[in-house]
Amino acid sequence: MEMQSCPIQQQQQMNDGSKNSNDIENDDVPKLVENGQMKALHVNATPEKVNELLDEKIKHLKKNGNYREFISVERQCGNFPKAYRHKSKKLYESSHPASEVVETEMTELMESSLPLSSSSSSSPLLSLLSFENVNEPISSSSPPSPLPLKNKKKEEITVWCNNDYLNMGEHPVVMEAMIDTIRRSGTGAGGTRNISGTSEDISNLEKELADLHDKEAALVFSSGYVANDTTLTTLCGTLLSKSNLPCHIISDACNHASMVQGIRNARVPKHVWRHNDLDHLKEILSSIPFDAPKVIAFES
Repeated sequence: MEMQSCPIQQQQQMNDGSKNSNDIENDDVPKLVENGQMKALHVNATPEKVNELLDEKIKHLKKNGNYREFISVERQCGNFPKAYRHKSKKLYESSHPASEVVETEMTELMESSLPLSSSSSSSPLLSLLSFENVNEPISSSSPPSPLPLKNKKKEEITVWCNNDYLNMGEHPVVMEAMIDTIRRSGTGAGGTRNISGTSEDISNLEKELADLHDKEAALVFSSGYVANDTTLTTLCGTLLSKSNLPCHIISDACNHASMVQGIRNARVPKHVWRHNDLDHLKEILSSIPFDAPKVIAFES
């Protein structure tokens, strides 16, 4: 079996040191960041000091190759797998605090997209933003295009890494069902299930999924990350043996961060086995009480 090296993610504990946060000198900032010590600041720390620490942290992440920037993609309905990649000024520039750059971008966004008119009727976007005619039926006309930024460019790309493998997101029946639901119920859940209950449409979807997989019930999550996190937390935190032995989780060293988070949240005994090393897995299993419930967590 091919062996692969993979760093095991570990939760780093913040070390506030012996120095009072109010005594942090300007010369200390790069040193603190370099050592991975983003110190907790006292409540009366100045905004300038907070921004300085954040900017230094971002520079440190970029220097080490740990700063991730996501591209902006606009899918083309009816032209799968083609999409447009939008290019605009970066939200973070080393010469300006991040907050200033974001504020500038948002100002340009509003100035370039929304006409400055006292009458909102001239713009459907302004009409929506001013909450006028909110109870009138949605217009059947085409929705407004994405709000443009100044100096924004786009290029056509091919996206093969989309999880919508069968392109069902562009199927006419699926799109029409979503449009009908929006016209009937509006957009957004208005809150979590605990706050405002479960949407009837979501309940129907869960019943359909349960029937499809011949199960008693199903639960839909907002993302795969949340699904992995919640499933492992709930499953492993609930399983007990007849003698009340807790569940043991045996996790592959290269599991996704969502699985690692779920395992941590379960607060049960956990073990990490070397990536794809079955001999190491057997060794760990043999060290766990036979009667204890066990969950082996791994991915492809």
